[in-house]
Amino acid sequence: MHKFGILAGISAIFVAGINLAPYAMASSPPQRLKLAGASAQLQVTVSPNSGIYAVTFMPFHWSFSGAVGSPITQAKVQSGMDANGPWQEVAFTWPGKQANQAFIRCYSKKPMVEFNLDIHGPAHTPFPVFPAFTRSPVRLLHFSFANHVFYPHVFKLAATATPWILFDNHFHTAVISPLHGFMTNAMIGNGQSLIGQTVGRRVRLREGTLRLATIMIFGRGIENTFSQWGRALTTSFHRPHTANNAGALLKYLGYWTDNGAAYYYHFDKAIGYIGTLLALKKQFASEHIPLHYIQLDSWWYQKSNRSVSGRPLGAMNDKIAQGTWNHYGGTMLYKAAPELFPDGLAAFQHQLGLPLITHARWIDPASPYHKKYLISGVAAIDARWWNHIVHYLYRSGVICYEQDWLNEIYRHSPAMASTPGIGKAFTGNMATACEKYGLAMQYCMETPRFLLQGAHYGNLTSVRVATDGFCPDRYNDAIYNDAFARAIGSWPWVDNFRSTETENILIATLTAGPVGVSDALGKESASNIFRAIRADGVIVKPDEPLVPTDQTILNDARHLSRPLIAATFAHQNPRTDYVFICRRDGDRGEFTVTPTSLGISGQCYIYNLRTHNGRVQAATVAISGHLKPAMWKYYELCPITSGMALLGDTAQFVPTGRSRIPHVAISHDTLAIALRFAKGEDTLPLQVYAARMPKVSASMGAISAMRYQDHVASFQVKRTGTSSPETITVTVRAGG
Repeated sequence: MHKFGILAGISAIFVAGINLAPYAMASSPPQRLKLAGASAQLQVTVSPNSGIYAVTFMPFHWSFSGAVGSPITQAKVQSGMDANGPWQEVAFTWPGKQANQAFIRCYSKKPMVEFNLDIHGPAHTPFPVFPAFTRSPVRLLHFSFANHVFYPHVFKLAATATPWILFDNHFHTAVISPLHGFMTNAMIGNGQSLIGQTVGRRVRLREGTLRLATIMIFGRGIENTFSQWGRALTTSFHRPHTANNAGALLKYLGYWTDNGAAYYYHFDKAIGYIGTLLALKKQFASEHIPLHYIQLDSWWYQKSNRSVSGRPLGAMNDKIAQGTWNHYGGTMLYKAAPELFPDGLAAFQHQLGLPLITHARWIDPASPYHKKYLISGVAAIDARWWNHIVHYLYRSGVICYEQDWLNEIYRHSPAMASTPGIGKAFTGNMATACEKYGLAMQYCMETPRFLLQGAHYGNLTSVRVATDGFCPDRYNDAIYNDAFARAIGSWPWVDNFRSTETENILIATLTAGPVGVSDALGKESASNIFRAIRADGVIVKPDEPLVPTDQTILNDARHLSRPLIAATFAHQNPRTDYVFICRRDGDRGEFTVTPTSLGISGQCYIYNLRTHNGRVQAATVAISGHLKPAMWKYYELCPITSGMALLGDTAQFVPTGRSRIPHVAISHDTLAIALRFAKGEDTLPLQVYAARMPKVSASMGAISAMRYQDHVASFQVKRTGTSSPETITVTVRAGG
């Protein structure tokens, strides 16, 4: 990955070389102001007389320029520091229906520019566009996320609040997006004659100030630059990125009852909903499968029988007991349906003995909540309502609140799009109440603007990345959307699946987010489940989500119909890469991926985790082949150091995941592998590639079943003694 150097201090100069900062401009302004950042590789210029401004990234020879349409006044250069580091900016005004106050900020330690325009009320459409780049590099390819449910990726520039990704055939990349006003503002333009941001046409600013803020960042590599954009965005909000084992939802296996699940608006009539879920927990325990939470979908609370648009609806399941729980409309009362939970939600959770995740919809127009709380359209914006319902959840053993139907909530709450602050009151009061009571949040049916807004909230730990019922048809959207979920500091959730569906549970594990099954009683696959988790239910996962390779994005942008190739990694020493390849509808079968494109150099061991065989090859040599329709492949790429490469615990989907192998140290001819056991695990398998038969030993453990075949040493590690530690160091020395 290319490293940008650090500029000791940003220069603010006239073209003639006269230092401006910090003085305001005189009555006879200079012809041009210039800022340089990121080791002088990034340059911002402003021409006061013409009102033209430009951003140039010298390594790519890329320049983006626009104009405010009139000369600018009161220009000055000033400097400062914020969460993204030291900066210097040109601040200025220009005339219009009102004085437009703006600044363009250039950062010294990041290849990043920020644009800000303060719009003072009263104001209405047409609002200014700023920035408004009317000249940009030619023949760039475009990538963004559409203003639809589950934000499908598109190879064009969607006119909504979404990041725009501009790149070329060499993976030179720029990402530009809103920085504030996500619920009301939108990107605008076609990427050629205009690239900009403006305020939505429905906005009426009666008073106060609306900030039109934009962030732009440059880098090498599409996914790398998108990730850096996300880091800059969340850093601006002082939001830490959630760890992938934070809380039970991300750390452990769970059970889901949402759309597509065996028990979605369905249960065993003989024992009822409560009895069915209690029996399910008992069934899993009988196979030593540890469940750590259960998700209750929209069936658990009291709803109307009208759609969000007011259309009458019938029962969700007319073959089973009726009641408000079996309606499919908006929320009437966000409380457990008494027909299902006669003693209440807390009593059920206590009986179950597992934490809960609870689903939520929109507020129905006929709900009594409208008489007591501030409800905008179908969205609760009243902090009192959020405190009321989250306190109820907290007392009922709920650990995560899932807000579903976000696209419809936005559509049927028009003030979110027209009145600044309404959308933020909805999401912000939700987040504040959940944080107060220690609940995580999950977004579902979201659009890009909700993801951007979610970048503010550290307790938004997961977001849905694909539509209901996870299956191979969803892989393309899910894997593309994984990067957006991670960029805002959260983790992707693919949705429920049956544990018998090997490919689905594999992809869920590779997202590094939640893993949740939805089998009917007695239909679960323990063998598949234990490929994703340890014996204690901890998920063995990669460090980052599975995302498309840059070459796949380029191929798709050029409509080349090649298979989807996606990769992730476990960052050991050196890191291990995992590559998933599948043939989508319309793809040709031939695929190729080169380890060097993933950052691997030298020699590596390519291990096929489906066929359990492998080979040594140079990282410069491509992995290639042909896939039949609907087929897939899965490889582990292990760099060879000192004649050895760690394959790990190949009984897992992710053999070197940190929850199994937290640390690896390499000396000249020795691998020191920290191997972590869970409660109930006494013996674990390991595999190591070695050019010659290695010598293997273990502290506080014994090595058995040693086998050396085709340059791969396979053996068992057994904990010894009654007080053996959770983690044992396995030492592998190269053979002489």
